[in-house]
Amino acid sequence: MNLLRKLIVGVTILGLCLSVITVIPATAQASQEVQNELKSTTDDQIIVPMYALTEVESNNSFASANYMREDDYMQASFSSGDVDYFKFYAEATGTYTIYSYGQTDTYGVLFDGSQNFLWDDDDSGDNLNFSITYNLTKDQLYYIKVFHATGGTGSYGILIDYP
Repeated sequence: MNLLRKLIVGVTILGLCLSVITVIPATAQASQEVQNELKSTTDDQIIVPMYALTEVESNNSFASANYMREDDYMQASFSSGDVDYFKFYAEATGTYTIYSYGQTDTYGVLFDGSQNFLWDDDDSGDNLNFSITYNLTKDQLYYIKVFHATGGTGSYGILIDYP
């Protein structure tokens, strides 16, 4: 499912319409933030219920963190020296993987709802992206802090895989 998500996300970021869209058609258009709900219509296809969100600046602190759900993916970008914060609630207790994708060298830090450090990562994901796998508790708030690992600029996306 991760490979499918990455392929669809890559197509969305580039603004291309490829055959993937016909296999998994967009079934909902909502606000500016919610661009596509993608899901299959037959039993032999994978259901991918996710929303493409666009980062809303200024999300440079815990207090201004952008909210995500577990089935969202967030499209974001860095200006020079930028730091981005995102928050989400764990919908189940279990092992989650939070990771970035794209061509930008990202660094991710996971915090609990009290803003205590839990884990960080630089390059465990593909293409110098972060990937954090951690056991989270249902109904608890968590934060992800993301920044460019070398202080540069660029676009990236962030996903939350849940149990």
